[in-house]
Amino acid sequence: MTTDSINGRHVYYAILAGANEVIQNKSELDRINVFPVPDGDTGANLTSTMKAVMENIRLEEEVDLVLSSAADGALMGARGNSGLIFAQLIYGWYMEVKNKETLTQDELIHSLQGALKRLYGVMLNPVEGTILTVVREWIHSLERHKDKAATILDYAERTLSDSGAAVRKTTEMLEQLRKSNVVDAGAKGFYHFLEGIKHYIEHGEAGIEKISVIPSEAHPRSAEAHETLGEFRYCCETLLTRQEKGKDKGLKVETIRGIAERFGDSLVIAGGEDKLRVHLHTNEPEPLFDALSKVGKLDAIKVDDMKIQVDIRNHRKYPFAIVTDTIADVPQAYIDEHQISVIPLQLEIGGVVHLDRVTLSVGHFYEINKTLKDQPQSSMPAIKNVENLLMFLSDYYEAILVLAVSDKLSGTYAMIKSLEPLITKRGRKIEVLNTLKNSGGQGLMVKKAVDMAREGKSFEEVVESMRAMRDRVKILVSVDTVKYLERSGRVSRSVGKVAKIIGLKPLMTLDREGHGKAYGGKLTFKGVMKKLVKSVSEDIEKYGLEEYVIVHGACMDRALELARVFEELTGKPPEYIAEISSVVGATAGDGATAIAYLQKKAGW
Repeated sequence: MTTDSINGRHVYYAILAGANEVIQNKSELDRINVFPVPDGDTGANLTSTMKAVMENIRLEEEVDLVLSSAADGALMGARGNSGLIFAQLIYGWYMEVKNKETLTQDELIHSLQGALKRLYGVMLNPVEGTILTVVREWIHSLERHKDKAATILDYAERTLSDSGAAVRKTTEMLEQLRKSNVVDAGAKGFYHFLEGIKHYIEHGEAGIEKISVIPSEAHPRSAEAHETLGEFRYCCETLLTRQEKGKDKGLKVETIRGIAERFGDSLVIAGGEDKLRVHLHTNEPEPLFDALSKVGKLDAIKVDDMKIQVDIRNHRKYPFAIVTDTIADVPQAYIDEHQISVIPLQLEIGGVVHLDRVTLSVGHFYEINKTLKDQPQSSMPAIKNVENLLMFLSDYYEAILVLAVSDKLSGTYAMIKSLEPLITKRGRKIEVLNTLKNSGGQGLMVKKAVDMAREGKSFEEVVESMRAMRDRVKILVSVDTVKYLERSGRVSRSVGKVAKIIGLKPLMTLDREGHGKAYGGKLTFKGVMKKLVKSVSEDIEKYGLEEYVIVHGACMDRALELARVFEELTGKPPEYIAEISSVVGATAGDGATAIAYLQKKAGW
């Protein structure tokens, strides 16, 4: 084959064309995804990876500059096994062509061979019959046909044909694929990437855009032979960056591998000594991320609950998705049973960012919160993680209901609301509802939405009911000490000092608009409980009681006592008892106890 040298412009448009082709085949890739877990998200993960590359890649004349920008995007946005493998391939290719403005055909092949060697070097247990196999066969094919093809298009067609044959062989290489009679989804995704490159070679730059419309497919189904989860529940990823350049020896793949081996499998690492993207399947996100935080700075943390994904993909219970955030206090068993998708808020402690209830358990948080001098800083969920969740749900549901924490307490509602157009453009319904609640009140609304879904109520009926229900849900919180309120700045130091001296135990609530406010206080726990019971009893007498829940901050004994009191008072037990989230607990503190209740009619 005779061709001019490859420059940055060629690489730029080849990558864009390949990425576009992957995105256009997203639904097919989700449908055939059965390995390593049949969670139906290979297409979504590759799409997210491709979007990150497309958003970051720069048009330059120099090959190395184009690949540098593409590699940065891939490392930041890569998701899933196949996405991480693709990211490492791009990063490894960039490392092989540093300081090169153009590439000859031989240099192209040699640099890709070097990238392949780097790719296998960071894999814990490379599995053949996956995207790895097709990448390797494609690069071998580039070498095999370099002197046989008459034109560059002929060259692309020959190597694409060999890659297609490699994809078809994956069915027989892995038992899961053979039983389901499908090819590997990641391998097919890479084949589509090569298809896009061939299209660019054949038709040129016309029509190649940076961001493509992402297609959707209603209710794609996996192969029936593989609907179970496997050994590990969580798909964990993070971007690990060097803590202090020049003062340490950089990130080491061997160190990361040694940590990851203790916690799970499906390890993929992409990047170099300054920046590494890490992917692992595990049942222990909290100790995994804790260990990783000791060797680098954690960023872009993502934890997918593969159990919920598999259940939603194969055995949806309700016709619409129910979503909330981790400020809603709902027992995990209930979340699992009813396929509730939960968006974790973030909490920064000592410079380390945690995902509420995921990489930082509530129990552990209350232990360390007692010793913290500085207030943990809460923040909204990562918008990219929320976008990916909503896109996943929109592939399996015609409608999505999101019950978000009060907008007066967090920007979470506004952020999720901003993503509505992405879902409506795909022909799906979505309602992001500001609950005007938090904690048990928000959790109670989630439960009622589930109840109505179980009764067969329509999406529209549930949305309308949730809007009206906000005026019937109240919460009263007994705070055991003003220590945490003072630390957070909710009360002044002077007031906090006096309150601590006299031992004041505040009673807090949310008003009708969702603002937090003081409701009074007493000098003893017995006194504040008496006031709480009196206030709720008066409401029950005026407006009636439909149901209630009890939540607590690491004080189950107090929660049980409160439940006993109200069961005697109302003749009915609480719907559930749950722990208060770390984000709320950072201010309420351990010892906080609350009742959230749904009145039969509105009244304030």
